[in-house]
Amino acid sequence: MARDVEVASRRGRIARGLLGWYALAIYVFLFAPIGLLVLFSFNANRYGTFPITGWTLDWYRQAFNDYQVHDAVSTTLKIALQVTVISAVVGTAAAFPLVRSRLPFREGIRIVLILPIMIPGILIGVSLLVLFTSTFHRTL
Repeated sequence: MARDVEVASRRGRIARGLLGWYALAIYVFLFAPIGLLVLFSFNANRYGTFPITGWTLDWYRQAFNDYQVHDAVSTTLKIALQVTVISAVVGTAAAFPLVRSRLPFREGIRIVLILPIMIPGILIGVSLLVLFTSTFHRTL
């Protein structure tokens, strides 16, 4: 009996170790390109290649001194603030009646409110359907 517990715990440790290494590999796969972009942003070479020819902040100076970047950032922040305020007000105003009251078509109203969140997934699904049917020349 004690031997079975020992074998199970040994297998569990091995499985946890393998899953840990697998998770680490996934994180490296996802975040290594971001790290390389940050590294190349300090490269004096115009192209992102190895070896690093020198370290510079010129790319950041050029970006921060560009009026178009300033205009784009300010426009983005203005729009983000407006959308946040409108979304919070409309979402709160829509949530209270749906939760507190007994409307006759409460589920239908909830679906109508959630529909804008679902539309991108539906469009991607339809687009993939069109792509695969045209690629494999099959009809439904």
